[in-house]
Amino acid sequence: MSNLQYDVVVCGGGIAGIAAALAAARGGAKTCLLEKEYALGGLATLGLIVIYLPLCDGDGVKMSSGIAEELLKLSLKYGPGEIPEVWARENATEAERADVRYRVQYNAASFMIAAEELLLSEGVKIYYDARISDVEREKGNVAGVIIETKTGKQLVSGNAFIDATGDADVCWLAGEDTVDDSTNRRTGWYFSYDGKEVKLHGLTDPIYSEIPEDSRLYSGTKLDDISQHCIDGRKMILNHIQKMQESGNPEAYPLI
Repeated sequence: MSNLQYDVVVCGGGIAGIAAALAAARGGAKTCLLEKEYALGGLATLGLIVIYLPLCDGDGVKMSSGIAEELLKLSLKYGPGEIPEVWARENATEAERADVRYRVQYNAASFMIAAEELLLSEGVKIYYDARISDVEREKGNVAGVIIETKTGKQLVSGNAFIDATGDADVCWLAGEDTVDDSTNRRTGWYFSYDGKEVKLHGLTDPIYSEIPEDSRLYSGTKLDDISQHCIDGRKMILNHIQKMQESGNPEAYPLI
């Protein structure tokens, strides 16, 4: 089993992983990022949740800046969308900004390309199709993670490991205490096209009330539940499309 060596190993390439890798590389560390998919961004891109949530408090005060704000702006680099005028304007008052949240909607493909470009420019080594299957420990500390790839198993050693998997996978593999929340709702985020315009649909079962009788809750760590969640989500999309077709949009179809 071959061994790769880095100062900082970031596990997961979602928004948190991107930010962590940027910070580590800019601090002078030899950094790699391990991502099980084939693009960066996680749910923010591959999951089509294309809204960068507000960096303000709702009363006109910016609460987050730094890399968080840098990535918000980066999401618009190669695609449509714009920063709200009162947040782009330097001399805007809190009163003016109180009526508009500091958030943007972006194109997923544009954001994933821009994020990859930025990490590479900062010297981060990206490994795609790299699924973490185990960890190696020395004296109670994580000394390496084992990834499954087309090449076979590979050990990635490091001085520091950042678990940005979204599911605390590295912590769980290392034997740390984790919590399994089996209350995930059925979802079906997708774009449709009806011959005239593209629309984003964020379908989901109710979060704060009873779910429909024909639905259920899902675990995010059990194979059967994960698989069924994907299947049920696509059925949800199909039902939504059929209702659109029956209500006067016969040419509507799921775009992505």
